[in-house]
Amino acid sequence: MSKLRLKLKSTAVADPQGDVHAMIDVACNGTTLEENIQLSASEITRTWDATINAGSNNAIVINVTNALAYDVDESGDFNGEGEVVSAKITSIEYSTDDVNYTSILPQAEVTHVIPGGANVGTTITLRPALDSILMADTNSNTINFTTADGLVNSTHYIAVQASIDGDGNYFDQNGDPLDN
Repeated sequence: MSKLRLKLKSTAVADPQGDVHAMIDVACNGTTLEENIQLSASEITRTWDATINAGSNNAIVINVTNALAYDVDESGDFNGEGEVVSAKITSIEYSTDDVNYTSILPQAEVTHVIPGGANVGTTITLRPALDSILMADTNSNTINFTTADGLVNSTHYIAVQASIDGDGNYFDQNGDPLDN
C-alpha cells in the first residue's frame, strides 16, 4: 500500500479571546485521509495509507476549516504577524512500497548554466528552493506532484521556474520559450 507523510504546523491568529490555530482536513487523489486535525505551533507528523499514482499527477488537498483573520494592528490589512490563521506544510514524503520514502518538500534549488548561444554562461533556476507551503483559506488548497518530477506549479507556489526539453530548448514556467 502506498503511504503519504506530511509534517505540519500552524501560525496562530492573536484573537482577543486567545490564540487560534488552524484545523485542517487532508485528502489525496480524491480520498479523504483525515478530518479535523488540530494544528499548533509545534510541528506534527502524520502518515496515511494513500493511493499514489506512479507516472501521473497526484493531488494533496488541504482545507483549513477555521480560516480566521484579526486585524491586530488595525491597519485595515490582514498581513501582519498573528493576523491570519494558516496551515504550514514543512515536509511531504510518499512511498509506493511502504518502505522507501521519496521527499518532495523541502525542495532544493536546482540551477543550470546555459552552455551556448546568446546567453552562454547565464545561470537559470529550474526549480527554486522551497522549505514550506503556507495555506490560509477555507477553499481547497491543492498541492500537485508527480512521482517523476516532484512538485509541479500550483496557485500556492512555484515549484518549477524553467525547464529544458530533449532538444536543449529552454522554457519558462508558462511553457514559453526562453532565448537560448
